[in-house]
Amino acid sequence: MAAGHAAATDSRALATAARAGLGAATGRMGARGLEPESEHMTPLSVHFSLEEAVFSETAARFGLDNTPNAEQIENIRALCVEILEPLRGEFGAIHVNSCYRSPAVNSRAGGQRHSQHLCLENSAAADLRPVGLLSRGVAIGEALERLGAFALARLPVDQCALEFASWLHCSHRRQSYPLASTLPPNRGEGLRIYRAGWRTVSEPWVPVP
Repeated sequence: MAAGHAAATDSRALATAARAGLGAATGRMGARGLEPESEHMTPLSVHFSLEEAVFSETAARFGLDNTPNAEQIENIRALCVEILEPLRGEFGAIHVNSCYRSPAVNSRAGGQRHSQHLCLENSAAADLRPVGLLSRGVAIGEALERLGAFALARLPVDQCALEFASWLHCSHRRQSYPLASTLPPNRGEGLRIYRAGWRTVSEPWVPVP
């Protein structure tokens, strides 16, 4: 069987399993960057699982479905392999605050209409906290800057932004697309990473209706 066909078949199986097992609210929390050894977890990479990627407090709170399809799962898998695993290897455990969001979940969370958290068009995004660094006493600001600088210099990130001085938003595309010259405003004042380097932004973030 060709590798591409095998991957597509595997993703369809994962999507079916997700619909059957994750539940409408997707209220189970994943391992947060630990090896997905539990029989209830579906690995996407060595340290990250499908359950972790789709867990959403917003979905659980409002009873919203947050189940990705096969194509979206492949986008998430690529994010895990190309971005999250290298970050974990360099800095230790990574906590995924938010990864996949269905349109309903994204709208309820106040996400951008074309957010890469929707995991469409060969892209996927995750909001990350470097808990490995934090557990070693590194301040949150310095930890996020280390994470962002490494991602920018070493990894195929599409977008990378510090949000609320609390987490790092990182996205990845499975195919090469030019990075937009302008990106949506950051969530409050802070630093946004472009391929060219850090840039300070101060536009207020306004949720899309």
